[in-house]
Amino acid sequence: MQKLKSKVDTMVERIRFFIVNIEENLFRLVGRRNSSEIVTAKAINLYDKLFGLFVSRRGGLQQTLDQPIKIKFHAMNWFTRFLILFFIVRLCLGIFVRNDYVGLLMANPFSNKDDKKNAILLFILFLITYIYGIREFTLRLEETGRIKMIRMFSMLEKQGFNTKALNMNFNRCKQFQKWCHLIFVNNLMNIICLNSMSLFLIIYLRASQRTSSLFMIHIIHMVIEWITVCLLIINVMCSTSYIIVMVTFFIGQLNTLTDSIKNLALNSSLSNSISFKLNYRLIELLNHIGQWNDDWKYLFQYCILAASFLGNFTCFAGFLHGFQPDATTRTMTVVGIFVHILIYIGSYLGSLIHSEAIKIRRCYCKLMSTTKNHEMHFRLKSMEILDRLDSHLIGAHLGDFGIIKQSTCIILLLENASFIMLLSCNIRSFI
Repeated sequence: MQKLKSKVDTMVERIRFFIVNIEENLFRLVGRRNSSEIVTAKAINLYDKLFGLFVSRRGGLQQTLDQPIKIKFHAMNWFTRFLILFFIVRLCLGIFVRNDYVGLLMANPFSNKDDKKNAILLFILFLITYIYGIREFTLRLEETGRIKMIRMFSMLEKQGFNTKALNMNFNRCKQFQKWCHLIFVNNLMNIICLNSMSLFLIIYLRASQRTSSLFMIHIIHMVIEWITVCLLIINVMCSTSYIIVMVTFFIGQLNTLTDSIKNLALNSSLSNSISFKLNYRLIELLNHIGQWNDDWKYLFQYCILAASFLGNFTCFAGFLHGFQPDATTRTMTVVGIFVHILIYIGSYLGSLIHSEAIKIRRCYCKLMSTTKNHEMHFRLKSMEILDRLDSHLIGAHLGDFGIIKQSTCIILLLENASFIMLLSCNIRSFI
């Protein structure tokens, strides 16, 4: 009897193991109805590997906050910091120290420096420092457990774009899947293109100067520069992907609630269960947006203000020389204009959360005015939701300066343009 019982238990365990494996494999295929979702899942998997190896110290998308950080992640983090700080020190020595021996040892790509070449080195210094600040801020958020929502990407990779898990209707879920596909695939392509461009520029600067002395030192510094730039590009593109996907995720949920409220407004009365469920979904979404905004608002402030300074500097360097027929000034001016365009696009994307919240507020007010639910508890909850949907609470914040609205995009563009023109006119009047 005991042998028979042990055999039965063994068969039961095998059957259970078989069923669990089938369920896991089936859950991995939920929602993947076309090749686009499979490609998106592969892009998320590659993003997880890049994020976990070069950016995160908490297991990538898993965010293992309950486990100690492994030694290899500490070593990788300090190795990256050493390379970046070494690159910054080299740039500072190349700009402020005029010594031939220092220039040879530091492998300065510009043999005969002038104001334009110093402006290029200053631009590279500001750009590296700006990206380094984004990297350190992101690591600080991860260490304090304020990046846990990135676990959603791991769920999308394993279970697919499930409408119930994402709290979206079918149409909004498909739109969110298309946006994720566009963001992840394009950012991976951008990482490859930017790394290739950086390698070409590093080689071109050395080749154009014909630096024959201490050739091996130039080779060593070229390798170090390219590794540093690659690490910085991966860091900033991973952080950018996370922010853009989270913004589109919240916009998709807001659009889903707007569609639900419009459908409910067609009915003259609502049952208590439907109304309470709607209020619960609204409050839950507002809590998630508010928590995410509190964690990331100072990073938004740093990104926009520091990028504005970077764009103003490059445009100012080009305008100061009066668009002389030189590739240096023209390139810097084009880069500055491109930076301001990116600032406009980023601030407009952040303002969409505010505009969608205003749409929900209008639809919710219309729904409350047409329904016949007069319970005190429901009315108090509705007043609380309307108060939180006010324009001063919901949306992406620019630090403590206020909420990012669509008018903020124009204000930033005009302020930066006026600052550049006034500074250029005042300085050129003294020359």
